Amino acid sequence: MKRTGRPPKYPHGRKHIKVYYDKSDEIYMKLLDMIAQREGMTRSDLVLHIIKEYVQYHLGGNPEILLPEFKKDVNGLEAELVKEEIRMLLNRRVVDDFTRTLFIKDAMKVIPEARKALARTNDPELRDLLRKLLEKVRGGPLKQAKLG
Repeated sequence: MKRTGRPPKYPHGRKHIKVYYDKSDEIYMKLLDMIAQREGMTRSDLVLHIIKEYVQYHLGGNPEILLPEFKKDVNGLEAELVKEEIRMLLNRRVVDDFTRTLFIKDAMKVIPEARKALARTNDPELRDLLRKLLEKVRGGPLKQAKLG
């Protein structure tokens, strides 16, 4: 006989969760007790001391490399890559409508990246290369106000 009405709560049977006891907690507690005893502190004081040292050590960022320095390096690298792409585009020969269409298509991919890199680094060489690329795309000289 088929059951009607509300579907069963567990159509595929109950799911059992197995909990395994982790002995590493005991080991950490024993280790903390040994260190605290050697230092003449309680376990709580030792943990508080460790946290204070960690915060003081990492207050200015990661001691190996600070984030602003890393960001500056990444922005400089990005600008160098964009400059190289622009140089390659500027050296490309445009002889007919087909090659001009391909050139413009490739240039339109690089221009937004170049503008972002220029905004981040304010690199004068990148500014000049971007101006030359835009002039080549447009087919004539640009006004100063267009690049910003």
